[in-house]
Amino acid sequence: MYRTLADSVRLRDICLSLAEGCRMALGTKNRLHETGVACKTHLREQHSDQLELVTEFIAEIEGTGSKQDLTAWNQFSDLRRSQAEMLQRVEAAFQTWLNGG
Repeated sequence: MYRTLADSVRLRDICLSLAEGCRMALGTKNRLHETGVACKTHLREQHSDQLELVTEFIAEIEGTGSKQDLTAWNQFSDLRRSQAEMLQRVEAAFQTWLNGG
């Protein structure tokens, strides 16, 4: 099957490297999902009297149908991943959107 021990070691290293990449990708995907959930929850809680407008804003950020991009919420995040600052940016964007900006 393998010609040498070195070949089997290389194959093992490749498999381990691929597995590590999959774990990292899953972590990134989870973080992006959590960012979107936090932003949408914040807007829905803070503007419970304007849920139709919040829903419209969410659809504008994410898109709809085949053009839906759930990672679009990442535009409000930064390298420090401060949730408070992220929610302030989401709030500012929503207020600008409400005012027609």
